[in-house]
Amino acid sequence: MKKIFTFGAFVLSLFTFANFHIEENKSNIEVNHSLVLFTEGNTENSKKEIPDKLLPPSVTSLSCPSGWPNGQQLIPYLPITKSITYTQGLGLCPLQIIPSTGVLGLVATIYPRNLKINGGNIPITVTGEPLSSGTAQFTVNIGGKSCSFSITVPPIYTSVNSLNCASAVFSPSAFTPGTAYSGTLTVPYAGGNGGNYLQQQFSQNGLQFTLPAGTLNTGNGNLIYTVSGTPDTSGTIITTISFPGATPCNVSIAPISIQNTVVMPGNPQAWMRHNLGADTSLDPDVPVQGIHGNYYQWGRATVVADASTPSGAITGWDTTFAPEGSWVDGSKTANDPCPSGFRVPTAQQIRNLININNTTTTSVGTFTDSPANFGSAKVFSGGGNNLTFPIAGYRDNSNGTLKIRGANGKYWTSTPTALDTNSLSMNLEFLTENVISQPNSLRTSGFSVRCISE
Repeated sequence: MKKIFTFGAFVLSLFTFANFHIEENKSNIEVNHSLVLFTEGNTENSKKEIPDKLLPPSVTSLSCPSGWPNGQQLIPYLPITKSITYTQGLGLCPLQIIPSTGVLGLVATIYPRNLKINGGNIPITVTGEPLSSGTAQFTVNIGGKSCSFSITVPPIYTSVNSLNCASAVFSPSAFTPGTAYSGTLTVPYAGGNGGNYLQQQFSQNGLQFTLPAGTLNTGNGNLIYTVSGTPDTSGTIITTISFPGATPCNVSIAPISIQNTVVMPGNPQAWMRHNLGADTSLDPDVPVQGIHGNYYQWGRATVVADASTPSGAITGWDTTFAPEGSWVDGSKTANDPCPSGFRVPTAQQIRNLININNTTTTSVGTFTDSPANFGSAKVFSGGGNNLTFPIAGYRDNSNGTLKIRGANGKYWTSTPTALDTNSLSMNLEFLTENVISQPNSLRTSGFSVRCISE
């Protein structure tokens, strides 16, 4: 019987025996409240109070504020505080930190406070800086009720009067086609209004231009873009620069000027710096696929393969030998594939290059056999100049199959061998990383050609 009475007293006290203490403070009445529970006996000495600050929050309704300034106005005037309205509150509203969704970068904060039974307002403060334009959204949850509000962030208006592309500066000032570029582009402007601007980004011919977010000067200043990537053209890159308020204008960056010939110790004639058939816009001292060039059979001007030809046998491979006199040492013949003013070098000119005392040789890349190894080369240095030979492998004399690219390179000379003037001719061979020789080879093989001036 005692237990039943105790439970009944608890339930009755929970719903009907709230002890309210009312205090009047000038123009408003604040109600502090606690929940009173009675223990066995239901006497004044047996009651216990639970302070309102320990009670979970509860409200009957919740209304979020409106009329927020837009996101552009927020930036210089933060923090901005408004009030959430609620009715019939109970308990403690805890600390809440509410990040924005949609447009990121803003945070709404509610600090702890006791809720009032007769309702009231809860201050909510928004701080931060929007990271983009759009709508920043916030959802508030208090005492089982929720409400939402939003802040519109328009595109931040910023402008300049003019762009001076004629005085724009790339640094470095030129690029090498097919080689990674990393630098900056500085574009002067006039009539800046001091506004903030968001990041801009665009691409042109393999280069990516990025203008980081920033703030304009009031008056004159510079827009500084970071520029990176690998140019996919051998010509001048032209791109358009635009900015609010100004007429768009063009800037350009040109490729590095390549010296196409060089005189090396041992010969008065000038060597072409690229293999015959190579992309002459590329740096001849940086071994890549584009500088490997074509393959030729001795005594013929016809291209039998290039650096992109599949490595397998070539249908219709010519296995007949070019006749004696197709190429000769004394003069350039009609079958010589080199351009006007140049010819296939003689064996003696090759010997002069490789045996001269004041010429040194170095290796580039790894000398390993692979159809995909375009990165190895042999470099001759002397007289302040370099002459680089890619290790392009060769095409087999019987069917044109690619052989040992990256590990062995063979270059024709115009000189037939005395051993067999009908089928053999001399060539320059980079047999391994450290061995250079001038062997005799079958004329139906496909070798590289490096031209020399007549």
